Amino acid sequence: MIAEDKDKTVLQWYINGVRATYLDNLRRWNDIDNTNDPIYSHAFSFTPKDVPTNESVLSFARQKGESLLKPGDKVFFTVKPSDGQLYGSRSKSDSVLITEAPPSVASVKIVGLKDSGEISSSITSSDTAILKFDLLSDTDINNSEITWIVNDVDYKTGVLNIDNDIDRIKNTEFDKAGNLVLAINNSLSVRIVPQTAGATGDTITSEAVVIKNSPPSVKDVFVGPTNPRSTQNLILSYKFVDKDIDAGDSTQSDQSNIQWFFADATTNNVFEENVSLANTSKVPSEMLKINQKWKAVVTPFDALDKGLPQSSNIVTIR
Repeated sequence: MIAEDKDKTVLQWYINGVRATYLDNLRRWNDIDNTNDPIYSHAFSFTPKDVPTNESVLSFARQKGESLLKPGDKVFFTVKPSDGQLYGSRSKSDSVLITEAPPSVASVKIVGLKDSGEISSSITSSDTAILKFDLLSDTDINNSEITWIVNDVDYKTGVLNIDNDIDRIKNTEFDKAGNLVLAINNSLSVRIVPQTAGATGDTITSEAVVIKNSPPSVKDVFVGPTNPRSTQNLILSYKFVDKDIDAGDSTQSDQSNIQWFFADATTNNVFEENVSLANTSKVPSEMLKINQKWKAVVTPFDALDKGLPQSSNIVTIR
């Protein structure tokens, strides 16, 4: 509670040697629980009603970088006593050095970084797991201690901005037992000790995320020969890519879906699927006619997830 001295004693506050007139005669200030405190009129650009649900006034102010005091400030006051009629001599208090308040953490999440640079809210075995969080502190220094936890076991610990890549787990990392860290169905969480250069806050642990299967892909989808005759078979080739299989997952395999399409006068030269050729890699020559156009579409599937369909080149029968 803010109280003015009723016996007319004069109090004057100084911050870094400069008088803060808005603090005159106050015995208590910098109180975020009191909306009449000068912090609301001289520092905050908001009121408690503006603070989001489940967030404190302090954390909201820290996110906005708003405060009356900052670490390193020196504060003192002078007092001139009065009994209501006469004034005594002015006295000066000792200076107080403002130190950091303990930092805290907000908006913790683990996201997936894909090879393309895209950020995803889910993580697959081919992604890089990235830790994202906001450090609410009185300085710009973030030396928080990070511990990655895999299947409820500590995997690695380090200090942010000191230990390289402690904010992430790459898809090529293995644990001490030689197991791939970002393997399908592994559980991943992070323990954070918020730290600056001069203060430490309360430890928090993130919610766990589960590593998902990396969808397969196909490339180099090709129908040959390039200039086929009606007496030649058409042969489909492609390369199936699956990082989980490459890492030794024997439960998955190439189960890609193959579709063949042709276009000629009977289809008004619009491609139509020949369903009798589904999931075959060859078109027999007896099914070909001169001037027909053919192509194939391969949809990768690894027994768990489908990837993006890829079309082959188009060939014209001679």
